[in-house]
Amino acid sequence: MVSEGGKVGETEGFKSMKERIHLLTEENHILFEQVTLLRVHHDAITKECAEKLHEASSKISQFDNVIADLTQTSRERDDLIRANSFLETKLTEVTQILSSMEEGRRSDSVEVKKMREQTLLFHKEYNFYKDMA
Repeated sequence: MVSEGGKVGETEGFKSMKERIHLLTEENHILFEQVTLLRVHHDAITKECAEKLHEASSKISQFDNVIADLTQTSRERDDLIRANSFLETKLTEVTQILSSMEEGRRSDSVEVKKMREQTLLFHKEYNFYKDMA
């Protein structure tokens, strides 16, 4: 009976191992499905990440262009402000010169008018004394 008991023990051990192999196989299938799902999920996330990186790179490039344009525009504005200031100073100087010249012209015009009147008066006196003589 020992030999039969040994066979029974072996059969039970065999069944137990067979059952354990079956359970491990099922667990392997479940784990394989989970790994497959995780790989699909990972691939989707990787693709989305690549798209977002490309989009971010594009935005960075656009931002760099905007910054370059802003910097150039700021320089141009500063140059125009300096030029405007210089031209306003020159305009003020020219206006002052023109004003003093106009004042001089008026003064000269008044003096010329007085001289004409005096010349006319001298001419009349000359003719008066000429006629008397």
